[in-house]
Amino acid sequence: MSNLIAQAQTAQITDSSSIALGSTQEVVIATLGESLATTQIGENTILRYHSNTPTYAHYLFFQNNELVFKQIGRAKEPKVFIEYLNQLGQPEVSIKRYAPPVQDSLQLVVHVWPQKGTAIFTEGIDPNSPVYQVQEFVPTIIVVYLQNWGSEFAQHRRITVKTPEILQQAEANIPTTAVSEHVAPDYTVILIVVAFGAIILVIVIKSVLLLLRKLKKGDITT
Repeated sequence: MSNLIAQAQTAQITDSSSIALGSTQEVVIATLGESLATTQIGENTILRYHSNTPTYAHYLFFQNNELVFKQIGRAKEPKVFIEYLNQLGQPEVSIKRYAPPVQDSLQLVVHVWPQKGTAIFTEGIDPNSPVYQVQEFVPTIIVVYLQNWGSEFAQHRRITVKTPEILQQAEANIPTTAVSEHVAPDYTVILIVVAFGAIILVIVIKSVLLLLRKLKKGDITT
């Protein structure tokens, strides 16, 4: 009985985010208690645990009884995007969480550092945007991540996040986006260049005509 009470107390004070990758299901259940639900998808056994983040439960993925992937809601320990930028630098890729026609009021973006085994979900790319969810996994390359853990949004529009030059400053620059779409040229600049070229052409033509006239007069005089 005392062991059950001790396990319950441990589960109350231990968060899923503290469970290390590589842990077995037995260790996780002994630490966190029984999961709210268990699902089997392919080779993955998925345990679901309660999260204080609304609609974002904790999901722990096991392969061959080994924890290989964690998806953690962050409301219990709130963080913002710039904290991860400070720690990890610029993400290798940032992708919009949902593609049209899905209406996403939060404009969720997933930022991935595959070689550091981390991905996070934020509201847009504002540096002070709250982090709603964190993914932890065995370090890999972006192609493998998108084939496995990020397969549902691999085809969505990607965004380039420009890391602030000095992230430690309170007035850090806001990251900007550069979407891979065709950008129309600046027609004002083109018109100015064309007009300038036309003026030069007119001057050259007039100079040539004047020169020809002088040469012609010289021939007549002779």
